[in-house]
Amino acid sequence: ASTEMYTKCLHKWLVPFLQQCEHRQPGTFTSLLRDYIVTKAKTDLTLPTKIFEASKATQKRPIILSQDDVMSMALEALYVCGRDDQLDLALEIFQCLPQKGYGKETKESIRLHKEIDKLERHLGALKILHEQDVKKPLHYILETEKDADDAKMLMIRLTRAAGKRSEPLSEIAWRKLHDDVIQLQNQVYRCLSSGLCHEIFTESLLCSGRRESITLAGEYIERSNNESLPTQSYTKNLKVSYKRAIQLVISSAQEYFDSSTDMKDPCIDLARICLNLIRDTPTLIQEELDLINSLAMLDDFGVSIIPAQVRQTKDRIELIEKCLSTRDTSYKQQKKLMRLSHLLKIEKGNNSLREGKVLHLIARGAVKTQTLHLKLKNIILYFLLGYFRLMIVSFAYEVCQDLIERMHGPVWDVCVDLASFEDFKDISAKADLLSFSLAYCPADMIEPILQAKAVLETQMLYSTIHTDMEVDDKSSERAPLSATAALQHTTEILSSTTKTTKAVLSTVADTKWWQKTIKSLKQPTRRQVSETVVYDNDKFEKQGCHPFYEEFITSSHPDYAVVDYTRGKSACSPTALSESILRTAKLEEMLTEGETTQSSPEVLLELAKTKFPVDSSLGLAYLLALPDTKDVEKFFDGFPKTAITQQLTLYYYALQIYASVKPTAIPDTSPLYRNDPVKLIQRVINFVTNRDDLGWPQDVLDLVEKLKKCYESFEDYIQARTLVRIGSGVDIKRFTDDPEYKKETILGLTM
Repeated sequence: ASTEMYTKCLHKWLVPFLQQCEHRQPGTFTSLLRDYIVTKAKTDLTLPTKIFEASKATQKRPIILSQDDVMSMALEALYVCGRDDQLDLALEIFQCLPQKGYGKETKESIRLHKEIDKLERHLGALKILHEQDVKKPLHYILETEKDADDAKMLMIRLTRAAGKRSEPLSEIAWRKLHDDVIQLQNQVYRCLSSGLCHEIFTESLLCSGRRESITLAGEYIERSNNESLPTQSYTKNLKVSYKRAIQLVISSAQEYFDSSTDMKDPCIDLARICLNLIRDTPTLIQEELDLINSLAMLDDFGVSIIPAQVRQTKDRIELIEKCLSTRDTSYKQQKKLMRLSHLLKIEKGNNSLREGKVLHLIARGAVKTQTLHLKLKNIILYFLLGYFRLMIVSFAYEVCQDLIERMHGPVWDVCVDLASFEDFKDISAKADLLSFSLAYCPADMIEPILQAKAVLETQMLYSTIHTDMEVDDKSSERAPLSATAALQHTTEILSSTTKTTKAVLSTVADTKWWQKTIKSLKQPTRRQVSETVVYDNDKFEKQGCHPFYEEFITSSHPDYAVVDYTRGKSACSPTALSESILRTAKLEEMLTEGETTQSSPEVLLELAKTKFPVDSSLGLAYLLALPDTKDVEKFFDGFPKTAITQQLTLYYYALQIYASVKPTAIPDTSPLYRNDPVKLIQRVINFVTNRDDLGWPQDVLDLVEKLKKCYESFEDYIQARTLVRIGSGVDIKRFTDDPEYKKETILGLTM
């Protein structure tokens, strides 16, 4: 039958059939009718609607006789329906249900009316969803009513769908949607808080992709910390809290940022609008704004990268590396790179480390550019770029100096590379760079860097000696290791091979240069410098020492000149030339692995003579370093005979004899020098005087004779001093030097 004839057919055929069934078996009328309605309602509410319309309380011959059955069947039919496009039929069925107060009130009717009230709320919620193009069957509302997760997802879908419509919602439409969301929460989804629903709506505004909607979202959030203070205004409860607003704004901005394709993408502007909703710009907001601003700077450096990659880069120092690698001149924009590193929040919270890392990369970029210039095959272009190479080297050195002051250890590798450039002419600066590198380089690089530094130091010493010598014929003077040679071979030395190290010093064997240097040292004008120095210990009656040991040595003469910093670097040391020559010789010997050994006894004697009165231990050390002891006796004769000078002489010979008789292979300081000097002298004297046939080499026997002679002289000196103290009027010098005078003096005292 057609829909129009359906109601007549119900009365003509269905009702009589059900009545016969009821007559045979009571209760089957209602049960069979219920089954029929529910079965039909699962797929379509059209026919069940006709049955409920024919069962209204106002009908004279209702199909469903009991109004309680009408309500229960309607509830079951509506909730079992799986269609999401028959809301109008559901509302028609709801209109067919009896109102409260109709008929006799029973417990069942009261229960059913409560269910009908609930149904009314569910239908209202379903109507809201349908108005917002969110199609759902009625049973979905029932199933998700108490499920917070599903309810939240529904709210998100509802609000996000509004923002994705082809035609943007007006401000009025958005406000109506907000009211609908709050109504849904209030009437059905009580498992969600109103604040959460408000947040979901606000977040949808922020993510709508439209400037106007994002601006509208500002009305639903607290835009500054001051707004979060307690207030009497009822509107406070309608706004997202300040802290939560920051989170929502950042989340939305990040979503726009990550979805953009480049810095000119409209989503970047939307992200900035979101962030600007918060007026007082807290730290988290500023970080996102900085990240957005960094895109323009990266583009200025020619770095092609999508915004999402910028955020996802774990170590953002890599982005600075890209900036430096895209263009050879990027290293010049130091301030801009520093600004970019700040925007990228490299080493967040540690400005010093961040600046150090960026400066390190800048220095490396400059060195790399210099290296590219050096590899140019076009000779003309190479020389034309000479000025620019000097500028690059100067710039790189300034950056390295800054990093060294910051104690930024990782820059050691750049310092080594910079020190190897021929265009870098400042040898002292190169040596400083290598000194810093030694403190931070890995263990396997210590030796090659030390070798390179030794070459540079040798060159500086040659230059110093050459300047101090003041030779008239400067054109014929040639230092054995030129600055160019040192620079050309620095890189090879860093390879740490024996052959290249020897090659660097191949010109050191210039013996004429050494002869002229030693000759200059012996010149009267040169020696006059040290003779004019006032020691205040000319009579050598006290032991000279470094001020550090003043409290440990009784009746000492401390050399305060070594700790006098008022003179500055310009002060001329009387031993400067001698020390430079000695150090040069030792560096040369080390770099050539002992193949080249320049004779330096004159230098050692000059240093010993100068240091002996002011620092006796250091002077004695210079003497012990002499390869031959022949000139030592003459050296000691040059000083006044005092108790100190004679004891030092005895100590020197005792050390030499002991070391020759009992040599030690201990790599550390020999125990010989740790013994008490007086005890050591006495032990050696007792040893050599109590034996006739020592069987030692002739050079050791010569030392023994000198020791005995010195010891006898010392005893005579002590005896003469004793005679002077008792008032005998003895000439101490003649008593110790003239045997006849000594004999006559003793005989005179006995008579």
